[in-house]
Amino acid sequence: MSAEDQKYLDWIDLCLEAAEQVQAAGPGGRARVAKRAVRRLFMAARQLEGDACTRCGGTGTRIYGNGSTWRGGMGVVGSVEGICDCCWGSGRKDHPWTDLR
Repeated sequence: MSAEDQKYLDWIDLCLEAAEQVQAAGPGGRARVAKRAVRRLFMAARQLEGDACTRCGGTGTRIYGNGSTWRGGMGVVGSVEGICDCCWGSGRKDHPWTDLR
C-alpha cells in the first residue's frame, strides 16, 4: 500500500471516529463535540502537526474589526478577513511563517 493510500485510509478513519463521537454525545452535547471533530478533521486535512495557533485555531486567517493599516493609516470600516498576525498563515503556534509587517 502506498503512502498516499494510507493517508486516505487515515482520513476515513478520522471521519468515522468523528461521526461516532457526535452520535454518542447525545442531543445536548452534539454541537460542541461536532465542532471539535470538525476542527480535528480540518487540521488533518491541512496536515498540520503540533499545536494549532491559539488566535486563529489553525486556519491561518482571522476576521479583524477594521481594515486599518499596520501603521494606523486609512483603511476600510467593517470586518475584514486577513492573515493571522500570530502564526502568519501557518496555523501552527510553534512554527509561524514570515512576519509580513
